[in-house]
Amino acid sequence: MADTPAAQNTPAAQNTPPTPEKPSGTKTTQTPTEAELRTTLEKELNARLKEVTGVDSLTDLEKKLKSEADAQLAQQGKFKELADKNASDAATWQQKYEAAQISSAILGAAGLAVDASVVATLLSPKAKVGQDGVVLIDGKPPAEAVAALLREKPYLAKAAGSSGSGSPAATTTPDKAAADLDAAKKKGDILGLLGALRAPVPAQQ
Repeated sequence: MADTPAAQNTPAAQNTPPTPEKPSGTKTTQTPTEAELRTTLEKELNARLKEVTGVDSLTDLEKKLKSEADAQLAQQGKFKELADKNASDAATWQQKYEAAQISSAILGAAGLAVDASVVATLLSPKAKVGQDGVVLIDGKPPAEAVAALLREKPYLAKAAGSSGSGSPAATTTPDKAAADLDAAKKKGDILGLLGALRAPVPAQQ
């Protein structure tokens, strides 16, 4: 028992450092997990998103953008439909205008024809209206085209005697003229009708 105090005063016992005591009231700091960080960042992002765009989340923003895109596409579709309709209407009116110009030009040049409307029917498919509004038929002015047609198809021209040239015109009887007209009508022969109408009938005494 007498050796116990000596053992307590040995160098090993004197060199042992005392264990530091933790200050009272100190809290242990924990590192946030990845899930907690993700949640925090998502909340901050959503808050900022709400402030800037007025939506609560990225999912809501995607829905909003898609809705706006769909609405824009629908509006563009309406605009295209309206533009197509306007273009179609414009083309229709342009065709009507050109047809009227062509008809007027040919009828005005067909004074020597038995029936100017027949001449117009024959020449209209060959006619075009230029950007300056001038009508050309196979590249020729209407008067030249009509004259060429009457030379090519003399039965479309008025009888020589009807122009006051003094040359006697071929005549036919009323009965024959009526028969020719009737036959031409049954056959649907336009040229025959023109020939029958053109042939002068002598006045009955």
